[in-house]
Amino acid sequence: MTRLRSAQGGLVTPTATASPDELVVVVADGGIGMRSLTLQRDAKGWGMGLALIRELCAHVSIEPTHSGTTLTMRFTKHR
Repeated sequence: MTRLRSAQGGLVTPTATASPDELVVVVADGGIGMRSLTLQRDAKGWGMGLALIRELCAHVSIEPTHSGTTLTMRFTKHR
């Protein structure tokens, strides 16, 4: 497992798991956190990075944790 340090000093831990039909990427950030939300396809104002993630993923969620935020991205595999 690779851990990175964010600009604010929190640890960032990316993980990925794959199944025959799906790739799930989870990024856990121990920084200051974000409010809980699930990104909808019509959400506006998220900036380029989250807008691109929203378009590429089958499902995206951002959840607060006791020590930061967890971003979960589910990508559907095409055959």
